[in-house]
Amino acid sequence: MKRTKHDIRNWYRGSLSVFLAFSMVGCGPGEPDSDRGSVKAAEGGIIQVAATVGMIADIVRQVAGDRAEVKGIIGEGVDPHLYKPTSTDIKSLQ
Repeated sequence: MKRTKHDIRNWYRGSLSVFLAFSMVGCGPGEPDSDRGSVKAAEGGIIQVAATVGMIADIVRQVAGDRAEVKGIIGEGVDPHLYKPTSTDIKSLQ
């Protein structure tokens, strides 16, 4: 039996649909982890977030809105490749 381009295309579409369906099975709200800030967010608390560079801190502020307090570790105009963290910065990241 000879396969046509139409048969192969349908096989790829079906395979892609099955792959996407199985990959989405694991996507869900799940249980909140008691060691992380997700519990605080579920209870309406504010999450403490430390971001390394200003660009990432800005993205987190835009996504989290008023649900998180974001602290940028490396200030504006500082080269992240030359940055040496202080003990306070390390504590913030932990």
